[in-house]
Amino acid sequence: MRYFLKVQKSKQYPPENIREYKLNLLGKRFVKENKVKTTYLCGFLHTSAPMGTFICNICITQANSKNFEKDDSMIAKKPMKEIKTESAKLTITTQHEKFGKTISVNGCFGSSDIGQMTGFIAREIVKRIPNAFMRCPLALYPEVEGPIQVLLHDDFNVVIDGCKDRCLKRTFETAGLKVDLSYALDKDFGLSKNKGPDFDEEKMRDITEKIIRDIEEKMLGK
Repeated sequence: MRYFLKVQKSKQYPPENIREYKLNLLGKRFVKENKVKTTYLCGFLHTSAPMGTFICNICITQANSKNFEKDDSMIAKKPMKEIKTESAKLTITTQHEKFGKTISVNGCFGSSDIGQMTGFIAREIVKRIPNAFMRCPLALYPEVEGPIQVLLHDDFNVVIDGCKDRCLKRTFETAGLKVDLSYALDKDFGLSKNKGPDFDEEKMRDITEKIIRDIEEKMLGK
C-alpha cells in the first residue's frame, strides 16, 4: 500500500540530510501511531517547488490513516493464478523451475554515452550469468501487466544508471521494488558524461567484470 504525506515547508529547500531526517521521522511516527506491523521507506522525496511542499513516499502494509492520502495504484506482485498474461506466467514458471532464483539486470540506457553503456553492460552480464535476465522496467509506467509481473517475481534487482541522478533506481523505488545492487557510472566508476552514443568499450568491459564479481559474491554465494 502506498501513502503520500504532504509536509508544508518554506520555499527554501533544507539540506539533503535534513530532508532524509524528515522522511525517517515521519515514517517512524506513522508506524507508532498506527501500530503498523511492517513498513518500507522508499527513501525518496518528491518536491514541488512552487508550493514549497515535500512529499514523503512511504510504502505501508497493514495500515490505514485518514491523515494520509491513500493510493491504491501501487504496483503489486500478483500470485501466479491472478496473472492474466499467459506469456508472463510461462516465463516466470519456466525460469524459476530451471534456476530457482532469478536476477533482473537493467541499465537506464539513457541518451548520453554512459547512459548507452549501461544497456550494453547489462547485456554482457546476462550473457555470462545463466539466471540473470534483462527485463522491461519501462513497463512499470503505464503498468503493463506481463513485463511488470515478470520483473516483480525476480528475487534480486541490479540497477545500472549512467549518472548520479539514478533515474532507473528512483523508478524502481517509486514503484516499491527493492534494489539490491545500484550503480551510477559517473559516481561509482569515475566516468564523465558526454553527448552521443559512443563509449569506451574497454572501460565497459572492466565495469562489467566488477559488477559480475559483486553479483557472484552477494547473490550467488561464490
